[in-house]
Amino acid sequence: MTFTCRSCGEQWERHPVTRVPCPTCRARVGSWCVRPSGHKPQALHIDREQAALDAGFLRRCPASPSHGDRRPAPERVAAGRDAQLSLFALLEG
Repeated sequence: MTFTCRSCGEQWERHPVTRVPCPTCRARVGSWCVRPSGHKPQALHIDREQAALDAGFLRRCPASPSHGDRRPAPERVAAGRDAQLSLFALLEG
């Protein structure tokens, strides 16, 4: 599965955010986040995205409208069957 930034077109074979464990739900590296009910959420937790940024696995997209902000953007945009943070604007491909 390929993940693509819909703003700049950068692609990854693995979702870059899953390269760090989730501080919110404790999902392991390589696994998707989980809700308290055990279901898969539509998007990864924002704290995990920040951890991926801090670890250097993800960089802020220069084409993102939130590029100047130091914090991840809180708004979400529809991306096919999943919703992703607009800061990273990732789509499954």
